[in-house]
Amino acid sequence: MSPQSPITENSSQQLFEALQPIQDNINLLNSLLRKNQRCSLPKKSEGTVSFVRESLQKAIEHEEIIPQQVDVSEIAAKVELIDQIEKALQPLEQMRSQLLQAATFMASEVYIPCLGIHNAIKLHEIQQARHEQEAIDLAVV
Repeated sequence: MSPQSPITENSSQQLFEALQPIQDNINLLNSLLRKNQRCSLPKKSEGTVSFVRESLQKAIEHEEIIPQQVDVSEIAAKVELIDQIEKALQPLEQMRSQLLQAATFMASEVYIPCLGIHNAIKLHEIQQARHEQEAIDLAVV
């Protein structure tokens, strides 16, 4: 007998409820910029975060050459927010990885019977096609 899933409807609901405040904050952050403003941002890729961190570090090290219109404190505040977001993301990514692994294990347990189902259906289709072809051949003769 297969073990019962530790992930029940109730535990899934508890997880969704626990994540809701984070989702609300993400929605708030995303709503601060209108869609057309988000689309006009110059760079939105994975490398952007590391570039911003490096630039902040260089600005701190070389503050005397940074243009006055650049607000380094605003950049620092955004990097702090990025750090908080990434800190929240880390356990979620770990949980996602573990859930994917658990799903793969569960699917692997029933893979052989499913392969039997697949093969039986394919064999049936082949036999049915053969019978149809034989009927056509007999009708032509």
